[in-house]
Amino acid sequence: MTPESSLPYVSAAAAVAAAVATGEATRPAERALKASAFAALALYAYLRWIAPTEAAIALTLAAIGQATLPRAAAFVAVAFSWLVFAWLFYQTGDGAGVLASDAVKAGMFAVLTLLAALALRRLWRAPPGPRPAVLAAALSLFLMAATAVTLDWSFWPAIAGAFSVVLAQLMGLQAPALAAGRAAALRKASWAVNWVGHAAVAYAFMK
Repeated sequence: MTPESSLPYVSAAAAVAAAVATGEATRPAERALKASAFAALALYAYLRWIAPTEAAIALTLAAIGQATLPRAAAFVAVAFSWLVFAWLFYQTGDGAGVLASDAVKAGMFAVLTLLAALALRRLWRAPPGPRPAVLAAALSLFLMAATAVTLDWSFWPAIAGAFSVVLAQLMGLQAPALAAGRAAALRKASWAVNWVGHAAVAYAFMK
């Protein structure tokens, strides 16, 4: 095994360790492990010359978002990572016209739009009120998933990965309303789904 080929395993190990470390509040060790999980994927994407540059850039921004404080700055980094993925999907996909010819994709887009509306409604009502960085990140997430729907079915891991990332964010929104133990468990699951989603997107463009 070469150092390059070991990077996906390093990423997976860091992701598992991050899930174990995830608790009721974000800690430095947790942030470092999550950033390392994405950074290893970003480096692997960069070293795999067949991967588009956007994949490495998006994963690097995701790593920065996990490591960054204050959280407003983290939201900005994560939002940009999703926008880069959206641009990659837009360039690779078949365009919005595919929704008129593929009923399954049209249904997926409809479900995505409904989920986005419900999430924005929850964010708008959550104290201390709408925060620009959070709302910008939510819009970026919607654009990423919406453009993923336009991808050819041969890129199904990227489509599934994009929706997994959306699911992870929705899970994270539910955590504050739960009791401490259940909230921590949901945050662990949210992180796991989020990492799997990013890894699936990366795999789709490196296979």
